[in-house]
Amino acid sequence: MEVELSSFWFIGARPDPQLYLYAGILLVGCSAVLLYFLYLRLRDVGRTYIAYKLPIQLISDYLRLGPQYGWSPLPVYLVWPTAIVGWVLFFIGVTRL
Repeated sequence: MEVELSSFWFIGARPDPQLYLYAGILLVGCSAVLLYFLYLRLRDVGRTYIAYKLPIQLISDYLRLGPQYGWSPLPVYLVWPTAIVGWVLFFIGVTRL
């Protein structure tokens, strides 16, 4: 009995468009959760923000106040890559449906 090895490996297989769609939604959601985490940290310190300036002002204030409170800058550096990759994957998923 001959078994094709190519059936066990996903070489050259195209992923389902829904995979791109759900991965994009997940990454955009992760970016929003990270921004909310930054907002909560800064709110606990006593900072208030206007909604339309929120992401840029949050990031700059977090980077400025972070060393003073011993906060890691990693969440700030993950916000934009997760958002950009998430939107790109979402767009790819929508166009391939």
